[in-house]
Amino acid sequence: MGKLYLVHASGAKAKPAMEYMHISKSGGTSMCHTAELNGCKTEDFDDGRTCQVFHFDDRVRWISAHFHRTQLRPINENVTTPEWARFGSTRHSPVTSCAGRVQHLQENRWNFYANEYTPMGGEFQGPNSFRHVHLCKPLFNVLIFREPVHRLMSHLDFILFCYTRYVRPFNDAYIQGRDSAWWRQMAPAPLDNYMTRSMLGDAVFNLPTGYLQDKHMQAARLVLQQYDVLLLLSAPPGEMQLGFNFGLAWQVDLRARQDRSSSKLMSPTAWRRFIPRDFASVVARHTLDAQLYAHALVLSRLDTLVWEAAASLGMHPVQVARGRHADQQFVCGYQGMAEQARTLSATTASDEEITRDSDEEG
Repeated sequence: MGKLYLVHASGAKAKPAMEYMHISKSGGTSMCHTAELNGCKTEDFDDGRTCQVFHFDDRVRWISAHFHRTQLRPINENVTTPEWARFGSTRHSPVTSCAGRVQHLQENRWNFYANEYTPMGGEFQGPNSFRHVHLCKPLFNVLIFREPVHRLMSHLDFILFCYTRYVRPFNDAYIQGRDSAWWRQMAPAPLDNYMTRSMLGDAVFNLPTGYLQDKHMQAARLVLQQYDVLLLLSAPPGEMQLGFNFGLAWQVDLRARQDRSSSKLMSPTAWRRFIPRDFASVVARHTLDAQLYAHALVLSRLDTLVWEAAASLGMHPVQVARGRHADQQFVCGYQGMAEQARTLSATTASDEEITRDSDEEG
């Protein structure tokens, strides 16, 4: 097990930046701020961006743009379409490859960013529209999973919060008492196995409700297995600390920040007024997410066994990674160490070239 950890640490240090797959309402805002506390660098740590890189267009697509324009916007003609009403809009980015992402990150000296949409790839024709979906292997890929029903409830809560607070004035009565069929038109992805969709690329994410099948969940499991580190939002404190310390080599874990908690947004009374009146049927449709989460529990537990073994052997992520340079201060975990190693290598090469030139002149 100790050797497995050394392999993990060595591989992580070789990757210049982390892509954190932010499945909405799974601790992503807190993760962004925790990255900042750990000294990571990205385009923007502001709450509105949550560590996303603008040029990558990894923004959320919660609400049907068509439904918003035809059903919700007429409530107030002065209300513009919010950026979260983009369901049906595929990724529009000048950066279309993993190599392009790495280059953009390195040119800006960023070593962390969040993707709140889906991995790259996926076909737009044929039954297997998840083909060619892929993670960016040159990047350190990290994912946090949350129990699907809790995630769903938090997501609905936040959507309501966004509309009632940011799209004013909003007629509360318009949304009260609606059933799940109305909600599925309004928010197709959040109401239909959002976690599974988030694993499978543009084409699958934007499928209408009811189109996902068991084969999509099986494909999502294969994508899930490719992540370098898989963390659970519900992990006990000790397990979460191990995951951050050994999995990411971060000194501060997610408990340091708890942002945008749904319990802080809407009261239980307001929640009961607005949720679909047949909420049980909404939960019943999330069987694919439930199966995917069960698989995530197994994968996360396997990771934890490696972290526990490394800890029991007296290993420490910073000590293992620093080697002879134990007096140096690293930031942003393995990615900070990778940057330090590249800088040290460039400096050494420059020193050697200067020495060689001096020897030739002498």
